[in-house]
Amino acid sequence: MVKVTGPASSNEASGSINKTHVHSTWKGRNYVRTNQTPRDPKSDDQVSLRAMWKWLSEMWSTLTGDEQATWLSIANDETFSPANAFLQFNQTEWSNFQAPSKTFPADRDDPLPAKTLWTASGEIHHAVLLSRLGAFGSNWGRILFRGPTGFSPSPANAIAIVTMDVRNELVTYLDQPLEAGVYFYNARNFGADGRMSGNLGERMVTVT
Repeated sequence: MVKVTGPASSNEASGSINKTHVHSTWKGRNYVRTNQTPRDPKSDDQVSLRAMWKWLSEMWSTLTGDEQATWLSIANDETFSPANAFLQFNQTEWSNFQAPSKTFPADRDDPLPAKTLWTASGEIHHAVLLSRLGAFGSNWGRILFRGPTGFSPSPANAIAIVTMDVRNELVTYLDQPLEAGVYFYNARNFGADGRMSGNLGERMVTVT
């Protein structure tokens, strides 16, 4: 319903008309826009995109000065900061199921060898995913996926990205909260150069 301020002929109004148009004001100016339904912030795609963006945001400050400098060419072309270039480029690559890279351009000529040291177990209202890096190489992180049995990992079913660049360090991720039931997980490693491994193997857990 539109709320009119002043006489019936007033030009100032707020609210919606038949849920199709919205009247409001911005900086003292009246405007009308189409009514849009917000995207589900808990949809699989949104969870995956937010997970990668959060991880990338945390990683920028860990890059060396030389690594950060490789993003200057994109930053200058697009007139924004090297940090934004790093975030925007890697986020776009992730939407195409490409792993992020510390430097630009990424070097993805060969796949990253898969390291299968990982387990999953079910607990009360959550699952515990444990990862350990057996050999360092150029490993940078691990992507965790959840789906039905036999699912194919993709950006649509990624639930988290964890940093894994220290050999034999145990990394724990808690997938929570979860309803009681059976869940299936898979994972992929990726390197600092943007290479991604194959699937590390499906794990089944029972959450109580």
